[in-house]
Amino acid sequence: MNIRWRAQQISLCGRYSHMRFKEFMARRRFWITVVAGLALIGVVFSAAVVRVRADAAPPASSSTHPRGPGQLTVRAAADSPYTWNRGTTGSLQWMQPDGQAACCAEVRVYDPGTYDSQALESGERITVAGHQAYSATTDVKNLSGAADRVSKMPTVGWQDKSGEWVTVVNIDSVSARKNPGTDLLTGIAKYVEIGAPADVEVPMHFPAVPGALPLKYVNVGDGTATLGFGGDATRTPWPLQVQASAKGSPDMAPSLRGAPNTTVAGRPAYYFEKSGSMRVPAGGSGLAVEIDTCAVQVTVADRTEITRDDLEKMFEGATFDRCD
Repeated sequence: MNIRWRAQQISLCGRYSHMRFKEFMARRRFWITVVAGLALIGVVFSAAVVRVRADAAPPASSSTHPRGPGQLTVRAAADSPYTWNRGTTGSLQWMQPDGQAACCAEVRVYDPGTYDSQALESGERITVAGHQAYSATTDVKNLSGAADRVSKMPTVGWQDKSGEWVTVVNIDSVSARKNPGTDLLTGIAKYVEIGAPADVEVPMHFPAVPGALPLKYVNVGDGTATLGFGGDATRTPWPLQVQASAKGSPDMAPSLRGAPNTTVAGRPAYYFEKSGSMRVPAGGSGLAVEIDTCAVQVTVADRTEITRDDLEKMFEGATFDRCD
């Protein structure tokens, strides 16, 4: 399959907000987008095959089936004019629409019983796509899936028949002050649907990961697909992070600078134990491997726990789809 990504310019919020939003997205891509019963996502764990799909979602419908760590119940309506960045960690799912008219909006979906709706339900009652919803200013944790600071943000939301709460929030404080109304949020909300759990696809499939670490984070979009293993949303970097991008993408340019210094599974590769060409945390390590149209970067928070040999073994028998 071909997965095509593009980073689109976001200009509606003005130059200052645009720069803030790009910084926000860049930070999320690296450590937070730079996200257990695992069964079906683009990686294979020990005896379990894992595939994360980003396309061919099943029809939308209410579902009470449990959602796996790499699965989403939220999806965009067929008539959505946007491309969407999507991801999940823990009880939270998110989608972000790309496009000038969608600056700074994010869809967040919470598993049943995990969202405190009191503040939202105390707000104004509105109608979104034919169903009752609410509009209010609520406390929102910034950075998708991350335990970061809490800010008060304009929010539109409703409870789906599945029990999941769906919210659409303005995640940029500058934009929120300029546009405190609901037009932006309801304009995005009408394209949001909830259905049966579906896998998100990434272009990398590994036979195993070191220590059989559980998948905790998935993020697809902005030119990258990122997986985070072990740890939780309060600990960054992830103990093990895997990121795939097109070879020529800005995300991978620092990691592929200069001549390869090793080979992995017969492919040219770059291994680092300190910050430099590749962004490596103190005490960690990084391995970037060139694979056809993809560059795959694996980053480790503690190289005494996950060794270079562990990283190289990940690529034995691994398969990859196209990234262009």
